[in-house]
Amino acid sequence: MRLRDRPRHKASAAVRFDSTAAATEALRAVAQSGMLPSNYGLLDPGEATFSGSGDGLARMSAIVETFETATTWERVPELVDAVRTEVGAAVRAVCGTDGIVNHRFTHAYPDGAAPYLTVIAPGRRGSKVAMWDEIKAAAGETLSRHRATITHHHAVGRDHRPRYDRQRPELFAAALPAVKGTLDPQGVLNPGVLLD
Repeated sequence: MRLRDRPRHKASAAVRFDSTAAATEALRAVAQSGMLPSNYGLLDPGEATFSGSGDGLARMSAIVETFETATTWERVPELVDAVRTEVGAAVRAVCGTDGIVNHRFTHAYPDGAAPYLTVIAPGRRGSKVAMWDEIKAAAGETLSRHRATITHHHAVGRDHRPRYDRQRPELFAAALPAVKGTLDPQGVLNPGVLLD
């Protein structure tokens, strides 16, 4: 956990870059500069379009999933490329056509960043949940293989549990039941999510 003083100044700005690589390096420079802005983000052209910061409109009747992760700076470029390639391939396999795989950075730190990924793909009536499950599983496997967290700030939840169990340290797994038993003796907080 990091604690910081409350911000004393408020300002915002939007900047356009010629390439994602240049934008990523600029984000890293700001994150490591010591200026400690309270928030910054980086949207690729597709994310800019769907967030209202660019031109165009999102497709209707689509499978839409956002998921976030975190990793260290040296892993960021390979992770983003792998997500685009591998999750894109999963979308093609599941949906029978290409979808959209975009990313943005929602959080950046001196030691790493939190890519936030969006998948938009055409769904088939009556099969959307199953299709979503397959795409989500492929995304989780890609994140695990590239040593990125299964989640950053959206919490673990039941969908993330299988990969969370593989990522969390065994010492934490042993200590968590004791902590939960002390702080939540009736087991009312998220039963069955982090512990069976």
